[in-house]
Amino acid sequence: MVRDNASPYEMFQLTSQRDILVKIEQKLKEDMIAYCKSIKIPVNISEVNVGSVQPQPEVLAEIASTAAKVQNIKTQIAEGKSQDERKTAEEKRAIADMAYKNKMGLTTDQFVQLEMVKMYSTASGEGTTMILGQIPGITINKK
Repeated sequence: MVRDNASPYEMFQLTSQRDILVKIEQKLKEDMIAYCKSIKIPVNISEVNVGSVQPQPEVLAEIASTAAKVQNIKTQIAEGKSQDERKTAEEKRAIADMAYKNKMGLTTDQFVQLEMVKMYSTASGEGTTMILGQIPGITINKK
């Protein structure tokens, strides 16, 4: 009876949708009451409990594999969105840098030198080792 009532459903439905199991249990209760009456067994069936549906190990392995693949796709989509956002931010930064360079009347070399000075200033405040031209690496302001 359990097999007959469960067979119309997919394994995923039986393992994930409790309302389907409730319907099956109710139908089994009705079937068992009718069966007991038909063979004249004087019992009162108050509840039928199917419990949990446990697929075969091979099915569980496939479910896990599918879940991993679905999660991998979600991760790749999120990574793609992140890269798109990074690209957009970098493009906006480049446009802003170009506008600043042009407004200040700097050549490309002058702008690059100015950016290097900013980097050195930040690095020196953090106690970072820097290489300046032909000078060996030095540490400024080491904390």
